[in-house]
Amino acid sequence: MRKQTGFTLIELLVVIAIMATLMGLLLPAIQKVREAASKTRCANNLKQLGLAFHNFEQTYGQFPPGLGATGDRMKPGMKDWHKKTDPANLRFCSWQTHLLPFLEQQALYDAIHPRKVPEVFDTLSSPVLQFGCPSDPLGGKHVYGWPTTTYFGVRGIDSPQGNVMLGDPQADGMLYWRSNTKTVHATAGEKGSG
Repeated sequence: MRKQTGFTLIELLVVIAIMATLMGLLLPAIQKVREAASKTRCANNLKQLGLAFHNFEQTYGQFPPGLGATGDRMKPGMKDWHKKTDPANLRFCSWQTHLLPFLEQQALYDAIHPRKVPEVFDTLSSPVLQFGCPSDPLGGKHVYGWPTTTYFGVRGIDSPQGNVMLGDPQADGMLYWRSNTKTVHATAGEKGSG
C-alpha cells in the first residue's frame, strides 16, 4: 500500500490564513514607508521653491510678481495701467512661470514665454514636478486640460481703487498682481508690501 503525499484541505487553508495575516501586517508598513517618501519629496519641493524665490530676487532685485511683468513700469493711475504691462505681453505671467528658469525648466519657460507666440497647448503636457505634492491626488495632473499645483502664493487682500477692484496694486500679501516685494518687506509676523 502506497502512502500519498500532498496537502490536505485543512493544511491548505492554514497556509492561506498565515499568508493573509502576513500580508495584513506588511501592507500598512509599506504604506507608511510610501507616505514618508512622499512627505520627504513634498518638503524637498518646498525647499526648491524657496531657493528659486531667493535666486529670482538676487537676479531681479525683487520676488516674482504674483501675476504680471517683473519690473512693470505701469503704475496705478496711468492710462490703461490695468490692461497693459511694460514690458508688454507679460500681463498673465504668474509667479510660477517666472520661477521656471530657477527650477531647471528653462526650455519650458522659453516655450511659453509670452514675448513669443506661445504654443501653450504643446507645453501643457510638461508637468513641473516641484509644483505638485506627491500626496496630493491632483498634484501635477491635468484638470480641464490645465496642469494643477499644490502650492499657492499669498496675494493678500485686494485694495479697492475708487468703486472698483482693478487687480491688487496695493494688496498686502507677497504675490499679487504687479507686486515688487523684496526680502526686506517680509519681516516676521508682519504683512508684506510692494
